[in-house]
Amino acid sequence: MKKKIKDKWPGFVPPQLALLVDTPPEEKGWVHEIKFDGYRLQVHLKNNKIKLFTRNGNIWNEQFPKIVKAFEKLPIQSAIFDGEAVVLDDSGRSSFGKLQDALSHNDDSKIKFFIFDLLYLNGEDLRELSLKDRKEKLKDILSKSNEVIFFSEDVDTNGADFFKICCHHELEGIVSKDSNAPYRSGRSLIWCKSKCSKRQEFVVGGFTEGKGQRKSELGALLLGVYEKHGEKRKFRYVGKVGAGFDVESLGEVKKKVGRLAQKKSPFDLHSPKEHNTHWIKPKLVAEIKFSNWTADQILRQPVFLGFRNDKDKKDIVIEKVAHLTKSYLKNDEFEHIAITHPDKIIFPKEKITKQIIADYYHKVSPFMFPLINDRPLSLLRCPNGMSKKCFYQKHLSREVAPSFFKSFKVKEKSNAGIYISLNSPEGLRQLVQMNAFEIHTWNCHYQTLLNPDQIVMDFDPAPNVSFKSVVNGCLEMKKILDKLKLESFVKVTGGKGIHIHIPIEPLYSWNIAFAFSKALANEMVERKPDLYLSTMSKKLRKGKIFIDYFRNRFGATVVAPYAIRARKICAVALPVEWSELRSLKSSDQFTIKKALLKIKRRKSDPWKKFLSVKQKITILD
Repeated sequence: MKKKIKDKWPGFVPPQLALLVDTPPEEKGWVHEIKFDGYRLQVHLKNNKIKLFTRNGNIWNEQFPKIVKAFEKLPIQSAIFDGEAVVLDDSGRSSFGKLQDALSHNDDSKIKFFIFDLLYLNGEDLRELSLKDRKEKLKDILSKSNEVIFFSEDVDTNGADFFKICCHHELEGIVSKDSNAPYRSGRSLIWCKSKCSKRQEFVVGGFTEGKGQRKSELGALLLGVYEKHGEKRKFRYVGKVGAGFDVESLGEVKKKVGRLAQKKSPFDLHSPKEHNTHWIKPKLVAEIKFSNWTADQILRQPVFLGFRNDKDKKDIVIEKVAHLTKSYLKNDEFEHIAITHPDKIIFPKEKITKQIIADYYHKVSPFMFPLINDRPLSLLRCPNGMSKKCFYQKHLSREVAPSFFKSFKVKEKSNAGIYISLNSPEGLRQLVQMNAFEIHTWNCHYQTLLNPDQIVMDFDPAPNVSFKSVVNGCLEMKKILDKLKLESFVKVTGGKGIHIHIPIEPLYSWNIAFAFSKALANEMVERKPDLYLSTMSKKLRKGKIFIDYFRNRFGATVVAPYAIRARKICAVALPVEWSELRSLKSSDQFTIKKALLKIKRRKSDPWKKFLSVKQKITILD
């Protein structure tokens, strides 16, 4: 029997996050879980070693030694679990306050861990499986009783009824999940949460002194959130909280804020001007329960629940509520990112506005986002539309919201450059706001920068070469790839040419991937030297198709699937079926309108299997 090839260990996986909605989904195919009031943890089990990661990637083994010991007893070679550490009260409800008390006193005797997802198991990456299949595998692992580790049960009953029951029992709320969907890092339409009461995290920017009996103690914490204003993010005051403290916690809180004192107010907007106000560096994140917002977006009746150490302060914004339509989610989280000058004409010939482009990326995000998620980005930005000057940009980490993007360093010739990758579909709208309409990606993910996971062959014709010749060339290369037993995918570029994408396992260096792509190009040239060439010489291009394999070098980019091209006509780089390639008229025939119509009418996604293909390459002779 042929030995199964193991999937590469992914390391820390940015967690899948739930979108806040005003009512749970009621359609078939959704399951519902109790929303826990604790700390989200990702547990890695590998080579008998356990690592507990917070949602922002910090290791917290020391905080939860009992959970570590419980996982050490599982008879598993390797696994990645997603779940939540909680402390239950006498009524069986998870209590964030009790969890905070347990952690502050280094007492984890009552801490439990509820697992609701399984991302990796014994050499197999499960993220492309449906939630239903992942949970079945998880049930098998947790079939035996355990005093610390528990399986998070779900129900497929009516979501609204389940939500009412949970609220009646004073639980925090529920999380609803598409049972047929894969695991996708970032906040998307696949998971959504419904809360029984309003609560979220805020950043502490200062405090006031107490009055009356609390004169020598802390009075209230000054709270804020981050907001997007043009190209900048500003820290805005949203109110103060003086309720929820007891005698013990007042002293502990005052010590924490006292160590962060600074002279100036950290608030950029609506900074309070009260007597006896003390400013602090905005580093503490507080969990707050409140009744509502005022018209000026100030908190009503806030209550302090505790500090959180598992969330990045830069991610703290006012949590918007999405609305459910009959068929699916209307993603207000996507739409709340302001599009300035929405009526500005970007494509004059077709009178396509900035708003139309934002709407387009919203509609294609379920297909586009998984293909470009976590890939380093380079962008073509056109502040004054396509008829004016555009510029190419790859370093822009300070301009984007960290909740939608990941920034990281990449070693370059003389120094290290800061790059970004998308980790949430909502980031597509922010790119539109930045006038970054054409999106390019690397052939790797940022987690494995030294190992490409796709090879792209670009068929770029000279002006006097017919599109039919380009199609024939791509089909000829497909035959070569088929003989090599390599599955490939094709897209029209929205320009002149066609791209062939070959997904590979991230096992090879850039030099090896480049050598393989060069061999493919040279093979085509040897077969028909009068039609193809593999050198960049412009003098030799006339009447030929340049097979550009240079896109497979470290740092090179390729236009993203579904991306709009910054050209005279608003064409889209659209994935298509191999079988329909001969019926196409040109590479730029799919404008925004035609692309959306094509997507709506097609029977299936032509690149549906792209992310699940696992294949190796061999250097051609």
